[in-house]
Amino acid sequence: MAALIRDAVPQDAGPIAAFWNPMILHTAVTFNSAEKTEDEIAQMILARQGAGHGFLVAEAHSAILGF
Repeated sequence: MAALIRDAVPQDAGPIAAFWNPMILHTAVTFNSAEKTEDEIAQMILARQGAGHGFLVAEAHSAILGF
C-alpha cells in the first residue's frame, strides 16, 4: 500500500510530536531548537491551514510517516 498524503488534523499532533521531537533534540535536520508539545503542534496545524497554507501528513497503515 502506498502512503496517503492528506491534510493534517489536530488529532495528528501526537504522532507528529513523536516523529519530530527526537529529530529536534538529536539531529541537525531542523532549525527548531525546542521540543514541541502536542498542543503547540495542533495550534500550528490550525493556524497554517487557517491562513490558507498547507499542512500535510503522509500516512500508511494508520501511521504518520512524515509531515
